[in-house]
Amino acid sequence: ELTRPCALACRHCRAEAQPKPHPDELTTEEAFHVVDEIAELNPPVLVLTGGDPMMRRDLFDIAEYAIGKGLRTSVSPTTTALTTKERLGRLQDLGIQMVHISLDGATEETHDAFRGFTGTFQRAMDTLGFLKELGIGVQVGTTVTTTNLHELPRMAELMAEHGVRMWSLFFLVPTGRGRLDEMITPEQAEETWEWMCDLSETAPF
Repeated sequence: ELTRPCALACRHCRAEAQPKPHPDELTTEEAFHVVDEIAELNPPVLVLTGGDPMMRRDLFDIAEYAIGKGLRTSVSPTTTALTTKERLGRLQDLGIQMVHISLDGATEETHDAFRGFTGTFQRAMDTLGFLKELGIGVQVGTTVTTTNLHELPRMAELMAEHGVRMWSLFFLVPTGRGRLDEMITPEQAEETWEWMCDLSETAPF
């Protein structure tokens, strides 16, 4: 988690993102040092996330440094005006192999309410389009709650339509802004696991 700032106010945010950087945020050199330590562990992947990593001016420097260390590096930007096709292309040029974005509804109404701002669903769709055009691998993350559980089948269709490589579903954990009353029941969780298992047999992602 490179930074805490983010322009959105997502209902599940464990980081409780805020408008400005934390005063103790790592400098670029300190971030490089952490990358060095991570590289010694030889992880399968390093994900640069936030907050919104696009709000760190040295994101590209850190990504380039990590790739130079031999780390398979991906980025998880927030779908705001900062996530442009040009910036995604720049990440691709550096060697980023995967970009992770969040989608928490199959409709504008559901997703925008979850993210706290109107227009975020359309930005997510635009970002998926940019990534498909650029040929960058895409992983989509969805936080499953009582508000979007019924939209999962349509969301699966969206994954296929946009050529998503991996769809990761998470059950809401009430930390940060996450609310207890938006958690699905154990019975709903079991039904969702069964549905996901069946889907995995035929889905192109």
